[in-house]
Amino acid sequence: MKIYMKLSAVFFMIFFVYNIVSAQSEEEEFSRNDAIDLVMSKISPPAHHEGPVSIFVHGEKLLPGDEVEPFINSNHQKITISNPSWLAWVDDYPTAGFAHPTRVVIINQQTGEYDIHHFQWWPYLNGINLFMSDSARNNSNIMIYSDLNIIR
Repeated sequence: MKIYMKLSAVFFMIFFVYNIVSAQSEEEEFSRNDAIDLVMSKISPPAHHEGPVSIFVHGEKLLPGDEVEPFINSNHQKITISNPSWLAWVDDYPTAGFAHPTRVVIINQQTGEYDIHHFQWWPYLNGINLFMSDSARNNSNIMIYSDLNIIR
């Protein structure tokens, strides 16, 4: 009986510690707001030129297996997501037509580590245009920054 009580106590302690560690790791994940702060503070500045810039951040996490590619993919660029991630797009020349240099940023949602990919077009996620619609450009939750003064 004493062995059973000791094993129960050990099991309870392991279960208790596991739940505390699990709860802490969930809280420590890199949030969308953390991703926005990262893009604004470390990736966007300095601009590659003296002109305006527009920055977009997708509202939902990317999942493993998702694919990001440029609108026109003549170079066969494709990013296959391997970890839950945030997607940001920095349009360094928003007044240019296309093609022109833009940056796609994939930010690991668990660690905050990021990769910057250079595209000549806006990104598509799984074949869907996320950022070039009027609704995206007018949604301050998606277009998080632009120093353009667009008159419509």
